Amino acid sequence: MGKYRYTKAELEVLVYKQLENLNALGEQIKLLEEQNLLLTKLNHKLMSLVSDKHKEPIPYPKPSQKKKQEISAEYLQASE
Repeated sequence: MGKYRYTKAELEVLVYKQLENLNALGEQIKLLEEQNLLLTKLNHKLMSLVSDKHKEPIPYPKPSQKKKQEISAEYLQASE
């Protein structure tokens, strides 16, 4: 048998303390589940908002050869 001996009253105190701890852990788990549910809902809302505002990318227009010469001429004038 074990080296420690407990009275019935001491064992009852231990059991009630463990029960209190289990109840506290259960409450914390419930709070975490609620927070997780809220985060999931907000994540879905955010995804829908982003996807609604998302547009197809507009390609950057490539300047024509004439436009390139004008840009380089402007650049040379500005650097002088």
